[in-house]
Amino acid sequence: MSVDINQIRNTATLARLSFSDSELEALKDDFDTILEYMDVVSRFDCRREKPAISGRSTQLRTDQCKESLQVKDALRNAPNSDGVFFRVPRVIDN
Repeated sequence: MSVDINQIRNTATLARLSFSDSELEALKDDFDTILEYMDVVSRFDCRREKPAISGRSTQLRTDQCKESLQVKDALRNAPNSDGVFFRVPRVIDN
C-alpha cells in the first residue's frame, strides 16, 4: 500500500501541521515504510501464540485518606503563579 502526497497533506492539515513540498516527499517515504512494515506484521499468524497477559487480576492498593498538599507548597517551585493558581502561557486563541 502506498500513500500519495494529497493524503499526507490532508493528514498534516488535520494535525494542524505545515510542511514544505520536500518535507512532504520525505514524509511520503516514511509513511510508505511504515505501511510496508504494518503489512508484514499483519501477515503474522498469531493464532498459536499464547497471550502475554495471564489470567491473574491486577493487585490494587487500598485507598487511603491523607492530608492534601497546601497551596503554598504546591506553588513553591512554580515559575509563575498568582498565589492561588499556576499561571501558564495561553495556548488557545479565542
